[in-house]
Amino acid sequence: MRWRSPSGANRAFTLLEVSIAIFIAMLILGVGVLSLRGIDHEAKIRVVSRELAANARSAMRDSLLRRETICIEFSADGFAGPGRAGRSPWRRLPKGGRLEIRRWGETRWREPRQGEAWWFRPGQPCEPIALRLTLREGRQEMMFDPLTASVLEERISVNPQRG
Repeated sequence: MRWRSPSGANRAFTLLEVSIAIFIAMLILGVGVLSLRGIDHEAKIRVVSRELAANARSAMRDSLLRRETICIEFSADGFAGPGRAGRSPWRRLPKGGRLEIRRWGETRWREPRQGEAWWFRPGQPCEPIALRLTLREGRQEMMFDPLTASVLEERISVNPQRG
């Protein structure tokens, strides 16, 4: 005995219904791929910014423990620190990367001047400073707390179209 539907006709999806379902699935997949690319780019930006933030906290801690003045030096394409001026490892930004600075009282971002440094003196707060990292993958702005030298506020924007 064969089973039959109550209406007597066999039901199936039409070609149009199948096409719409495939289109919706492809659209969802495309949005997912673009989101993952943005996450990958954000991770690349954060690698450099985490290192810079760790250097700031380390410089603050070391100045207190060693009771000596320590600095982080800046240039448009990198930074060095923590360490005594002239004796610290230099960290270059990835190709095409740029570092900008905004010191207390300044209203505009600018490239660091030759030999410009952020000083950490024992028992004193550091200068409030904001740094902006611009890489191919996007941009991150960080404002540092003068008491702890940790990131107080940050903004990140990602360029998902960049490969």
